[in-house]
Amino acid sequence: MNTQPPDGHDRSLSWQAVQEALADLWRDYHWPVKLLFALVVLSSIWAASIVGWPEWDANTPRWLKAVASDPFRNLLTLIIAFLVAVNFYMRARRGVLDGDEHYNVARALAFGYFKNFLVPALQLAKNRNCQLQIFRPETMQDLQRYTSKLQQRILDAMQPQWLPLVEKPRPGGPPRRTVLALQSPRADQQHAETAFFFDAPTALFTVEDFYKALNRRREDSGKQPLNEATLRRYQNGQIDSFFSHLAFLFATAPGLAAVADIVTDQQQLLQLRQQLQEVTIAELEQRYPAAAPGN
Repeated sequence: MNTQPPDGHDRSLSWQAVQEALADLWRDYHWPVKLLFALVVLSSIWAASIVGWPEWDANTPRWLKAVASDPFRNLLTLIIAFLVAVNFYMRARRGVLDGDEHYNVARALAFGYFKNFLVPALQLAKNRNCQLQIFRPETMQDLQRYTSKLQQRILDAMQPQWLPLVEKPRPGGPPRRTVLALQSPRADQQHAETAFFFDAPTALFTVEDFYKALNRRREDSGKQPLNEATLRRYQNGQIDSFFSHLAFLFATAPGLAAVADIVTDQQQLLQLRQQLQEVTIAELEQRYPAAAPGN
C-alpha cells in the first residue's frame, strides 16, 4: 500500500525534519523576538525555582521578584505576539507567505548539470589527464560581467571538442548522451601550457529569467513585485545554493545514484571531483584581458 502523500513529499516526523523546521523558525525571526523569548524562559525557570525552594526567595531583590512574576511574563508574551503579528503582515505585504521567498530553483538546476554534464565531463577530463575548469560567479553582477565582457573573448580563445562519453551503451542501462561538447584552449594561447576543458554553467543564466517570470506572476495575481534589492539577494542566494548543492551531490548517496550508470562507487565520484577547478570572474578577466585599442 502506498503511503506517500499525494504531493510527493515525505511528511513523516523525524529529528532531521524537526531540526530543519527549527532552523527556519530561527531564521525568520530576528533578535527582539529571540531575546524576549529567552527572558520568558529565564523568568519561568526562576519562578519555578523559588516555588520549589521558598528559602531562596527570602533575600531576592524586588526587581528580580518582578521579573519572575506572572504579570511580567504575560507582558513579554504579549510583546512577542505583537512582533510576530508585525512580521506576518510585513511578509504579507511582500507577498511571500505562499513560499516564494524560500523557493529554491538552484537545486534542480544543479542536479541536472551534475548528472547530464558535470560528471561525464569530469570523466572525460580524467581520461585525458587534464582539469575541467568551470566559471563560478559569486553574484548576478559577475554573471552579467561575464556575458557582456568576457564570453566572446573566451569563445575566441577556445575551440570546441565533441568527445565520446561512453564507448558503448551498457546493457539494460538508461539512455544517456554519448557525446559531450567541451571547450578547450587553442594551441596558440599563451596560457594553454596546461591542458584543460572549460565550461560556464548555462543553467545559472536562467536564474534572472526565473525571477522576472516570478515577478510577472506576482503582478498578475495582484501581489507586490519583489523590489530590485530583494531580487538581487534572492538571485545571489540561488547562485550560492547551486554550487553548495553540487558539493552535496559529490559527497552523498543521492549524487552517486544520479550517475550510477557511469560511476561505480562513491570513491570514484570523489576522485572525479579532484579534476574540477572553479575559476572566478577576476581570474578569467586576468587570463582573457580586453584587446588593446587598435589591435
